[in-house]
Amino acid sequence: CDGNQLDACGVCGGDGEDADNDGICDDIDDCVGQFDALGVCNGTCTSDADGDGICDDEIDNGLDCNHDTDDDGIVDCQDPCPYGDFDNDGICDVDDPCVGVIDILGICNGHCFENVDNDQICDDVDNCIDLNACNYADPSNDECTYPGCIDSAACNFDSSAGCDDDSCLYLDECGNCGGDDTLGCTDADACNYDAEADCDDESCLYLDECGNCGGDDTLGCTDAEACNYDAEADCDDESCLYLDECGNCGGDDTLGCTDADACNYDEEADCDDESCLYLDECGNCGGNDTLGCTDSAACNYDMDADCDDNSCVYGCDLDEEDFHGYVLDVLADCGEGSGFPDEFAGGSSIVLESNGTVTQNQGETSLIIGLWSFDECACYFGQSEDGLAPGLTLELFIESDCAEFQLAVNENGLIEQIDAENCCIQIGDPTPEWCFEEFAADLGDYEVQCEEELPQSCDPAFNDGVEICGPDGVEYFCASDVSLEQGYTVHQATTAIDEDNSDYIQDGVVRLYGLSNQHDACNSDYFDVLGGLELFRYDDNGTARLKGSIQNMEDASITFDVDMYFDTRMLGSEFDDLSAATGFLTQGACDVDTDALVTYVLKNGISKLTGTGSMTGEIFLNHQPMSLNKRFQLGFGGNNHNCAFGFGGWFGWQGVLNGQSVMGFSGDVIADLSEGVGFETDCGG
Repeated sequence: CDGNQLDACGVCGGDGEDADNDGICDDIDDCVGQFDALGVCNGTCTSDADGDGICDDEIDNGLDCNHDTDDDGIVDCQDPCPYGDFDNDGICDVDDPCVGVIDILGICNGHCFENVDNDQICDDVDNCIDLNACNYADPSNDECTYPGCIDSAACNFDSSAGCDDDSCLYLDECGNCGGDDTLGCTDADACNYDAEADCDDESCLYLDECGNCGGDDTLGCTDAEACNYDAEADCDDESCLYLDECGNCGGDDTLGCTDADACNYDEEADCDDESCLYLDECGNCGGNDTLGCTDSAACNYDMDADCDDNSCVYGCDLDEEDFHGYVLDVLADCGEGSGFPDEFAGGSSIVLESNGTVTQNQGETSLIIGLWSFDECACYFGQSEDGLAPGLTLELFIESDCAEFQLAVNENGLIEQIDAENCCIQIGDPTPEWCFEEFAADLGDYEVQCEEELPQSCDPAFNDGVEICGPDGVEYFCASDVSLEQGYTVHQATTAIDEDNSDYIQDGVVRLYGLSNQHDACNSDYFDVLGGLELFRYDDNGTARLKGSIQNMEDASITFDVDMYFDTRMLGSEFDDLSAATGFLTQGACDVDTDALVTYVLKNGISKLTGTGSMTGEIFLNHQPMSLNKRFQLGFGGNNHNCAFGFGGWFGWQGVLNGQSVMGFSGDVIADLSEGVGFETDCGG
């Protein structure tokens, strides 16, 4: 510059200035000075570290309405994302875990875009991406290997295989790779050819001339059970034989006696079975020469006798029925100590009843006192020097003055009495003095509407027996059953429970005190209703009947049919006036109107319990007390157990159950009764 000095702008002789020494002349410099951190010429902001256009020394909370940090045209105070969403993924950059794009390996702004085998190795550097390869997803990044048989023992082993595909095959016994190991005969001409066999095992057989597969043409018996079995035979020639029961090979199995001298010789028998019998001296085949009576109907039948020696004897010319109704008179001088009750003092009769019981009677008073039996063979076995033989045996329930109360049959077939001198009992008139009245149930049916239509004559079968006591102690006569004409009332009977002892489970509708002590088969004296128990009242003729069935309260197999007859109906007021000794039995807590009670007397001899279950036999009942100063009671409080409408009374009992004699002087009926149901005939009687 000729003599001139360059100015600040580098112009020779110029007057330009560069006050801020930035190499730019002030007249063209955008900022004569210095831009601050926000780009403001000579501004005061010294720092904007986050480059958001807000000076670091100012408050920037995204709510500043004077700024638009993300330059989206929305001031920060109204912008839901004031700092921007660079990658437009809907997540503000300040909250976005990746501002940009996550590649296929999950790397933010990474560069991997393919990973087809999902092995976390980018395909552009992955050595195996074939999905059919064994190691396509192996992170070790080896070259691809493929499936095959990897068992070196297999006949199709693949050394290049990377994994097993279950394709391995093995040599069978024939050397075939993958064969089924089947050995057998593969010759179709053989008789044991095996179409399923893959390799031959030299087992082929061929038919011999007998048609036997593999046979050697030997004939014989091939059944090992036969007694001529031939183990060497190949062809059966139907020659087999078998042992019979005698042990003979080929025998015909016939057993029997082969001794021609025996009386049971069997000429068809092939072998002896030791059954031979021989005639004894009586001519009996196989007999033992035993003499005796061989008639089973005889009294001296000998079951071991083989030869009858004409020694058979038979019983008396009497039958048990010949004794039905026989009467023994108790003499008038039989008093205290004789064994008979005081009621019979002054004489009475003892009757042998057809039902096997012994009844003692005096007027209207009766009592079953024992049982009787007859041995028709007694005339033979019991014959004594005095010509007497035991025949009738009486088992009494009371003690009499006779050491042996027994009847006998003498040599003339007449009944006599043993120990007649010491007993106050003698044989009397064989006509019963006392009979029971009961309508026959086995007559032919004959129905009429009213009494006047009844036939005027009796059934011919009974005409000859009119007004006589038969040998069975029954008097036969013709009459109509007025109880059926006059109507009757029926009550259902159930066990009465003692109101003072309602938990006492042993109450029974019928009780036989002492039965369980006398008979091992019975565990309880108490019986309850079984099926039904009914009281029939015939008020017009003063009779009643208790009929039904009962069962033991401990053993339900012990059952009885009940059939009890009553007569002599009286109102309580009438009965009480009979004597000072009469009285009633009632439950203490009940206020019983005894005058309104109805009383009955139990009919002895025909009233009974019949065993129908595990205990069989009959028990005959008699009224107790024998003085009749207490009777069966019907009405409210009548059962002597509670205050309800009921029926009750006391009886004695005796009989035979399962062949064993039983008896007792104390039994009773204790029943509640339902309301009576009345029945009348069409005649209106």
